[in-house]
Amino acid sequence: MATQEPTQSPHHELKESLGAAEVGGNSVQVDPGGATFPTIGAALASITDASQQKQYLLTVGPGTYNEQVTLKPWCYLHGSGQDQTVVSWPPPSDAFSRGTIISASNSSVSDMTVVCMGGSWGAWSTAVNVGGSSPFYLEQVTLVSNDQGNAGINSETVAVNWNTSVQGASQVYLSYATVISEMQSGKSVAVAMIVNAATAELTESKVRASGGTQSFGVQSNGGAVVNLYNCAVGGQTFALNIPDGASTLIATDCQIQGPVGPGVQIINN
Repeated sequence: MATQEPTQSPHHELKESLGAAEVGGNSVQVDPGGATFPTIGAALASITDASQQKQYLLTVGPGTYNEQVTLKPWCYLHGSGQDQTVVSWPPPSDAFSRGTIISASNSSVSDMTVVCMGGSWGAWSTAVNVGGSSPFYLEQVTLVSNDQGNAGINSETVAVNWNTSVQGASQVYLSYATVISEMQSGKSVAVAMIVNAATAELTESKVRASGGTQSFGVQSNGGAVVNLYNCAVGGQTFALNIPDGASTLIATDCQIQGPVGPGVQIINN
């Protein structure tokens, strides 16, 4: 069986050059500089000169960070482990302000869990909202959206160029990750990952959607190109789907649980 090597973000090289910091609970260390902050947002706000020539590593200590995080280019967010660092934010009533973490070009999120839980009736649930970001990396993360029975309208755990306030080309790499969408209301739609008018590559990851009136694992829409390598994907309505009937969705050496929509290409080596 062929194995696709995941595309790694520059944060790996940056982390090695700076040295991984041992950061205390509920604190965020910014390197270069070594300053420590109580929230991710405060750490990002302190960075005003990030560039390709001066990139920043934000090491997030163990704990739960109840905040919405908007990333900056050339800033890489690195947690203390998926079972140690959790970032949580409830779903809003406005679809365009959704997202526990909001992406930026030339940035990454790694080694943490990101959740969007609960909310009130009609809320829109998204753990990671990607818009106009190229490239953007998600590595060794657990991403979860769950309405907890509160009748949310839609859940897209990872939404790429879909109901986003930032427009433009997006290129997303997701590897060694778990993406889950669980909608308990009968009036909701669960989508673990939707890619609209963008490109995405998923490697060695698990993607699952369940609950609601409909549930979809991965959708490719609006001219998007999505490739999955050695992934496990599940959805009750469709595990893999192309809503517009014209985008590209290719699954290579994947375990698929659920129906596969028309036009999806399945390759087993």
